[in-house]
Amino acid sequence: MALRIAVFKVNQLGDNVVFVSAVQWLKRHFPDAHITVVTSPVAVPLYGGPLGADVVRAISLPVFRRLWRHPLEFARWFSFLRSTRPTACLLAADQPNTAYLVARLSGARYQVGSIRPFIRLPRPVNVPVPFDPDLPAISHSRALLDGLRRVLKLDLPLPEVLPAPDLSHLVDPLERPPSRVIIHPGSSHHLTQWPVERFHRLAAELVRDHPVAWIHHQPDIPLPDNDAIAVIRPASLRDTISEIAHSALFIGNNSGPMHL
Repeated sequence: MALRIAVFKVNQLGDNVVFVSAVQWLKRHFPDAHITVVTSPVAVPLYGGPLGADVVRAISLPVFRRLWRHPLEFARWFSFLRSTRPTACLLAADQPNTAYLVARLSGARYQVGSIRPFIRLPRPVNVPVPFDPDLPAISHSRALLDGLRRVLKLDLPLPEVLPAPDLSHLVDPLERPPSRVIIHPGSSHHLTQWPVERFHRLAAELVRDHPVAWIHHQPDIPLPDNDAIAVIRPASLRDTISEIAHSALFIGNNSGPMHL
């Protein structure tokens, strides 16, 4: 019987970029496994490509958190997860209570994840894995894989540090060597946002000696008042990744594009 795994990672873009390596490790070592990923709409393209998931379903984090308040919609998700017939569910450490509840009701024999203080469900998982808030997020991804490997008694190599994700399926071929500086001033959190005026000043200094491009997709962030700075308005995540890949230097905040 083929391995069937449901993965829950409904979160911001940057958090998903870090997590993709875990899904790709599974697909690399279990090419015949059926992997379902539940994630945020913005992160869906990350889980494509040769090492991607077989099924990717999207739901926004605010809706996912409140799903239990809407019985009909909850029943749809419950039915969908059961239809995938998972052997195991992997729950990223930052997932809400809804993910743990759906995983338990999915019919999976194993629920692998960390028991965090905010989880109200009694015995939320039957394969607990450690969580250390002082370690980087990729360490918890590895802990999930190690928990799955342990419970399934799999003799497979697992590196101490998972490799960076392969996003080549989202990068257009390079037509020329990267030479420009690309600036992404946005961030979803105010605390990780460098003042935009400083980005403006930095861009004005750099454009004197280098080609500079400014990624703009947040209307509340003003554009630089300098015609020498190219303005890019990516229409998709693929466009954003390709623009970054075609640049020699990236400057930005602690945000999704920085992880990309």
